[in-house]
Amino acid sequence: MGVIANMQRAETTRGALVVILAINLSWAFEVSAESKVQAKSARSLLLESPLTRVDKVDVIPAAVLAALALLSPFNTEMGPGLANPEAPFQCCCDVTKGGPPRQRLVFAAGSPHLWALYFEHGGIGLHRHFVTFALDDDGRATPLESLDIREQLKAVDDIYRVARYAKTIREAGWREQW
Repeated sequence: MGVIANMQRAETTRGALVVILAINLSWAFEVSAESKVQAKSARSLLLESPLTRVDKVDVIPAAVLAALALLSPFNTEMGPGLANPEAPFQCCCDVTKGGPPRQRLVFAAGSPHLWALYFEHGGIGLHRHFVTFALDDDGRATPLESLDIREQLKAVDDIYRVARYAKTIREAGWREQW
């Protein structure tokens, strides 16, 4: 009789787990448009987004620029910032506090839910970065990927072509996260 009682308790517990699991799964599959964007991989979001080229910093959403400013190594003691293409920036290791930004936009590309920034960064040697950000429906920006791109990008089509094979900064073995 004890074995039957234990089996009944186990069956009841198993039934409760199934109900809880079913409730959790039904909740997980009710996704909003915002969640659908976040559920995609960073790379597929980049490859599937219809991007429009931007050549001025003031057109980039403020949330994207704020998210960039929080990323290491771009948030330096000299202050974050992003200069327009062709504008002066501090491209060398000799930087002055209060001077122009240490980063300069090459170009950006955006869509309602994704922004990609391609920019130069000064310091010991000039180098370029390519960082993507997701934008949610409330306008908050979240960094997605920083790609190791070894060739110069000139157009949005270059982004799509190179993003198919580019490694992230971590995959490429860079010590910087972004």
